[in-house]
Amino acid sequence: MNIPALIGAGVARLLVAVSLSIALAAGPAGAQQTRPDTRPVDPDSTQEETPEEPFEPDLQEVVLQGLDKETARILSFGGRVGETVRFRTLDIAIRRCQRTPPDEPPERAAFLQIYDVDPDTGKRTMAFSGWMFKSKPALSAMDHPIYDVWVKDCK
Repeated sequence: MNIPALIGAGVARLLVAVSLSIALAAGPAGAQQTRPDTRPVDPDSTQEETPEEPFEPDLQEVVLQGLDKETARILSFGGRVGETVRFRTLDIAIRRCQRTPPDEPPERAAFLQIYDVDPDTGKRTMAFSGWMFKSKPALSAMDHPIYDVWVKDCK
């Protein structure tokens, strides 16, 4: 007996496709299931395992560099976490500074809030707020027509 001749070739293909879909759907779902943790539990242990942090605990100082695009001068400066430092017309509030442990690929990161201060009126405009990374300065860069600021180090 020829089944495609009885029900039509298109319907037969549809039935085969649906059957394969059902069969394959059960396979990967079963493969993705995880077995329950069968490690013995130490009743005296009260310490929970915590995932490793990618950065060392917060450091207290940040070293920054700034570029004045009008004069093409680069200036190194820095400050302590919690302080606000001045670079030309920019007020830079240093919120956090971190670096990776020595056994990890080197990375320095600082959370900065940068305000552009109008010298005539004293009005502050937010120019940047976020994490800046030493190894990838373009990843999170401040967009300013005159100045660039980037992280050099955390201490």
